[in-house]
Amino acid sequence: MMMSSGNNEVIIKLGGDESYVEEMEEVLKIEEYRRSRNIAQLPENIQNILNNKQAEVKDRRRRVRGLLEDALKNSTFFIKGTQVDIKGSTVQEKMNEAFKVLVENIYKHLPLIQEFTNQESDLKAFLVADNDQITLDDAVIESPNAQAKQMIDEFIRLQAELNKQIRIKPIYDRYTDAPYGWRELDIAGIIAELLKEQRIRIRYNAEYLEPREDANTLMTVFTRTKEADKAVIVVRQKVDESLLRSVKRIARDLFNKRDLADDEDGLIKDIRHLIEMKEEEIDKYKKRYEDRKYPGMSLLDKGLEYFSQFDRGIDNLTFFKRFKELEDDLGDWFDDIQYVKSFFDTNQQSIYDKGLQAMETYEEVKAYVQTEEVENAMNQLHDILNDPIPYNRIKDIPKLVHVLDEQINTVLTEKKETAREKIQLDFDEASLQANQYGVSNRTKEQIDIDYKNMLALLNSYTDLFKVDAAITRSNSYKIKAIQDIQREITEWQRQKELEQKKRTKVTEPVSPIEPAPEPEPVIQKETVKLSELITVRTLSTEEDVDKYVSTLSNKLKQIIKSNKEIELKE
Repeated sequence: MMMSSGNNEVIIKLGGDESYVEEMEEVLKIEEYRRSRNIAQLPENIQNILNNKQAEVKDRRRRVRGLLEDALKNSTFFIKGTQVDIKGSTVQEKMNEAFKVLVENIYKHLPLIQEFTNQESDLKAFLVADNDQITLDDAVIESPNAQAKQMIDEFIRLQAELNKQIRIKPIYDRYTDAPYGWRELDIAGIIAELLKEQRIRIRYNAEYLEPREDANTLMTVFTRTKEADKAVIVVRQKVDESLLRSVKRIARDLFNKRDLADDEDGLIKDIRHLIEMKEEEIDKYKKRYEDRKYPGMSLLDKGLEYFSQFDRGIDNLTFFKRFKELEDDLGDWFDDIQYVKSFFDTNQQSIYDKGLQAMETYEEVKAYVQTEEVENAMNQLHDILNDPIPYNRIKDIPKLVHVLDEQINTVLTEKKETAREKIQLDFDEASLQANQYGVSNRTKEQIDIDYKNMLALLNSYTDLFKVDAAITRSNSYKIKAIQDIQREITEWQRQKELEQKKRTKVTEPVSPIEPAPEPEPVIQKETVKLSELITVRTLSTEEDVDKYVSTLSNKLKQIIKSNKEIELKE
């Protein structure tokens, strides 16, 4: 056989004689004849011959197998167009060795993978395991795949120097092809080693992934082709030791935390955890505002703004540099935030609430309490409530609120007294109207009950507007009561007239047996004109009014005492 190909293939030139060819031809002829005949329809003697031939085929096959094995043992092997001496005592050994040599020629770097990642669970277990593997003499155990890892690491760094983006998918494509031939899972294991050794970082969806914390996401990236094409490998930049120590000192002072990690990833992990705790604390304080105008909200927002600059989308070097640059700003913020904590954790919040309530009350009752003292106190309170950092002045709020409360109480007392007098006058007028003939006892009692309730409620009021409303309510009640009284009197008079008409319409014969009805008592009436009863025409003072009312009262009472009713006329 002639070798004319240099392709990735194994060509075998069989050795020995070619007697196996004749044997194979005879077997094929017999089988071809049997397939072309319907043996069951042939004569019996022919069937016997064919059956004997079938037995012969079996013997010939055995001889062919033996002859071919001898030919293969004595064969000449050509791999990629070059004759190669293949060792082996059996056909299987020679064939395996030939293909092994072919694979090794095509995939020259395949032997560099000495330890395999057999399944996805092994890869995940490696990601979440502790980073360091140390021997008894404190030497780090070298990876069985050290050379393969070095190749991938050098390729990644070369691409980074050329400012090329390095994604996991192209790395898979490169190292699964010749001359490597590595499995994707093994490549993923090597990338995971580089990640855990802090030599590279993996950015996915604008965030850097950490081996233990983001193991599930990393497994998605490593095992799904579409996601592997999104994940970017970034060469980790070396952080100066002095910068690392400086950041650790700043974090220790700011967060009052002593046991911080010494390595890059560990320190960033600790600081991020402390930042997350601080952000949770800020959110809890923000919820306590409940849409109230408490001070310090801008301070809380500023803290969130600072901490948002340390998201997972930045690399370690940027993280440490930024943290050091913000040292003074963060220090000031940590000092100022103590005011907010003190506000909510002491009685300052309740005092401030009273100040807010007092200012709302003042806006409502400003027309009633316009004094210079109150106005000055409320101006000071307004300044405190609008001060972005009022914490040292909150202690002044109670005395300012007291000034307003005192004035409100004074005005409230005065207005209650005025209201009480007006309600009493309405009560007197309504009661006077109810004492006329024709008004039911029920109406009289209801008026008495309702006005006594009004006076009792008035005493309980602490709201100036309710006091004013009580006067209006009393007057409205009085008007309605008088209207009801007039209707009752009108109805009573109508009924009296009907009874009178019935008595005069028909004269009934008087039975000599029945006694005569007793005559109704006659009540004398005296018509009075007030201008004639007291001839005074002008009243100049309140004292004159009191005297006039007293004199008028005495004269009218004298008429009542003489068993007369008074009928007033214009």
